[in-house]
Amino acid sequence: MTQPAPDTVLPPDAAPSVHAPVAAQDRALLPDALRGFALLGIALINVQDFAGFRMWEQQAWTALYR
Repeated sequence: MTQPAPDTVLPPDAAPSVHAPVAAQDRALLPDALRGFALLGIALINVQDFAGFRMWEQQAWTALYR
């Protein structure tokens, strides 16, 4: 595909759309499911840190081995 000259102005509907969203029926389900599973795992680990569970766990281990 040839590019128009820099001084040529194309109307908005004639501009080539290289980056466009993929239609829902064309998306693959497996990568989306894996991405969602990975994000769920990250969220679960971070919830433990936000709740202070890791700090309690570390204090328990240091109390046991003193």
